[in-house]
Amino acid sequence: MLTSLLLQAGCVIGWEKFSHLAVGMLDRYGASGPLKSVYEKFGFTKENVAAQAKNLLAFYDGKPVPSLVDRPINSYDYKQSRFPAH
Repeated sequence: MLTSLLLQAGCVIGWEKFSHLAVGMLDRYGASGPLKSVYEKFGFTKENVAAQAKNLLAFYDGKPVPSLVDRPINSYDYKQSRFPAH
């Protein structure tokens, strides 16, 4: 199993469930300013992304990586899949 790192130059809310680690600029909505300043403030830089990737690999080194697919179904998702809107 491979580890997955999500890179999102925006809000990671909702996407974090598809990855073992999410690196994005926001965990909330709204930020403005010069692009480079905003990226630096929220850690969306090549240095931070590389450091987070190394930490992720180190964390799972020698451990089984949990599946992102084989896990309990959220009851809301289950109801939606069984009873699609008409």
